[in-house]
Amino acid sequence: MKTAKRQSWQRFVSSINSRTSLKRVWNTVNKISGKRPPIEVKHLQDGDKEVTSLADIADTLAENFFRDFLFSSL
Repeated sequence: MKTAKRQSWQRFVSSINSRTSLKRVWNTVNKISGKRPPIEVKHLQDGDKEVTSLADIADTLAENFFRDFLFSSL
């Protein structure tokens, strides 16, 4: 596994030039180091309702966490 990672890194470094975007460089560095980008939530299923706006997703999560907190403290 170490050999494969090293070879992958060497190939990548060899391919970098002045036109290589910083985003590509950092994405590759993060992949190799095991860091993953945050997951973007695009929709949420709440019962039989699909929630799609970020504000509604946040509200739905807050309501459910609050409800769960209340029930767990009884």
